[in-house]
Amino acid sequence: MMDPSLIQSPEMKLETSVKSDDGVLGIDRVKASVRVFSPELEPDAVSKALGIEPTSSWRKGDPRPSNRGRVARTGMWLLESRSGAEKEPDSQVSDLLNRLNVDLAAWRELRGTVTCDLYLGVFQNDGDAFFEFKPETLRLLGEYGFALCFSIYGPEEIADS
Repeated sequence: MMDPSLIQSPEMKLETSVKSDDGVLGIDRVKASVRVFSPELEPDAVSKALGIEPTSSWRKGDPRPSNRGRVARTGMWLLESRSGAEKEPDSQVSDLLNRLNVDLAAWRELRGTVTCDLYLGVFQNDGDAFFEFKPETLRLLGEYGFALCFSIYGPEEIADS
């Protein structure tokens, strides 16, 4: 049996965590988007089913926007966060989920034919990064049934982008 004195209470953990005033540490910028994709995806049908227009979309075989003319291997419907340079991942994800004020049954039906996830690109400005998600945000992610996908880029990758 584990010694109870070895377990930190949530209050102790918060006191010993190192955070900046904005709730993040070591993050230069964040890019968040809801992604819906499938080889047979028809972006217009996704927009109609959800009642919202994407930030960008393409069909399989179309030239990919901002990807040096590469041809898309799958269809994609993207809704990007409007939070711009906001460094706090929870704010970006909350913005997206609140814009998807869609009947959850529509998402369940859609997920039966395509893959849906929430992508989060985190660009670090130093060696370590810290961020957290509020319980309300995680609850909404679960209700929509999204996987949360991360790409975390180090400082040297920021200089290359």
